[in-house]
Amino acid sequence: MMKVDLHIHSIASRHAFNTILEIAQYAASHKLEAVAITDHGPAIEDVSPSYFYLLRRVPSEISGVHILKGCEANIIDQEGNIDISEKNQASLDIVLLGLHGLPALPGDLSPMGNTNLIIKALEKNHIHILAHPYRPNFPVEMPALFAACQRLGVLMEINLSTLKSNSQDAGLLDNLKLLVDLSLANKTKIVINSDAHFVTEIADDSILSVLPFTIPSEIILGANGYQEVAEFLKIKK
Repeated sequence: MMKVDLHIHSIASRHAFNTILEIAQYAASHKLEAVAITDHGPAIEDVSPSYFYLLRRVPSEISGVHILKGCEANIIDQEGNIDISEKNQASLDIVLLGLHGLPALPGDLSPMGNTNLIIKALEKNHIHILAHPYRPNFPVEMPALFAACQRLGVLMEINLSTLKSNSQDAGLLDNLKLLVDLSLANKTKIVINSDAHFVTEIADDSILSVLPFTIPSEIILGANGYQEVAEFLKIKK
């Protein structure tokens, strides 16, 4: 089981099922060092923007677990704008960016089109982690996206929920292998996150056993604990 999990949804995401307190208590009982609460931005779940600003009132530690206040922001147009304001981005500990199917997202959704759109959003906003960079319904050009993330200091995620839902998809597996190979070659970290919507999914990385390759621990952010995560977030401030 992982020591940190930086992509978790609470009931604020409406399609998830646990409170922040329940998430923290589950994490403590399973000896996690840190979790990030990363509910969807307003474009998907109609969450009030004030929710993200007021997350700062949640304790930074509960039951011995570091609680990172964050968001999974959504790209909302072809200019790379997202649904979290600059003020709210600055108030959060961690901001994830995800490309999701929104009615307001027209345009070229080819692999290169998706890649260019994500890069625009990364360049315009303060993003720490690119969530599920490749999904079968949102393909990307992995080398170009990886290069942009390296340039901007953004880490790319292996999303366990996406893997569980698409464990036989050759395109997904090929792109995950490519991401690992690129990270090893460039000595760059990646992030493994659950994208949990119920507490029993938190830090459950058992699905990695289906991969036809291994992911060396030295390229996984937080494999050695929370301190490495804290140092990364400090650098990105």
